[in-house]
Amino acid sequence: MSETQMNLKDWFALPGDDLPPAARTAVESSRFMPALREALLKESRAIKWGAVSDVLVKKILETLDVPLLDILLPAWKKYREIEEFADPKKYPPADTYLVSLAEHTVKSEHHPYVEVLFKGATLGRIDFTLTVELTLEGFVLQIQGGRIKAIRTGTIKGQGSLALETTVVLEKDFGSIELPGMLQLGEGIPLQ
Repeated sequence: MSETQMNLKDWFALPGDDLPPAARTAVESSRFMPALREALLKESRAIKWGAVSDVLVKKILETLDVPLLDILLPAWKKYREIEEFADPKKYPPADTYLVSLAEHTVKSEHHPYVEVLFKGATLGRIDFTLTVELTLEGFVLQIQGGRIKAIRTGTIKGQGSLALETTVVLEKDFGSIELPGMLQLGEGIPLQ
């Protein structure tokens, strides 16, 4: 998998299509599950909770499918030093600029949810908080025409967690990961 396709699910390094046992237990024992089981049982006695639970786990794992670039690029575009490269008078579109980023930390919080439907009707919704903190070192942006066209990668270290209400169901220290090479962004990502 290339760095441009890397997502948080990769960084949490979860085996297959299942949560670790402790995380699955935390989800199963949440206050939402008894009401959800009851609502499903009310709708159909043929539905087996084990099958529903397996589908829920797969959907919870899908909440981690957040591309790494979807976290980094919006944060970088807010940096004043980078925003100025959107000005075509100061930085002619034909010229290419290499902008070295100092070591910096990017914090990101997402609020994914899993909605349980039966025959089109909502039976319940489970809200999560996905928090990530990444420290980046040695990254260089290639900017042309007010767009980030490529990224020379460096080292990333950080951690992340997925919480259901106040209960952390997944927590991971990502360690330090060296991302050697250049990420080409095609037409580029506009700075504004």
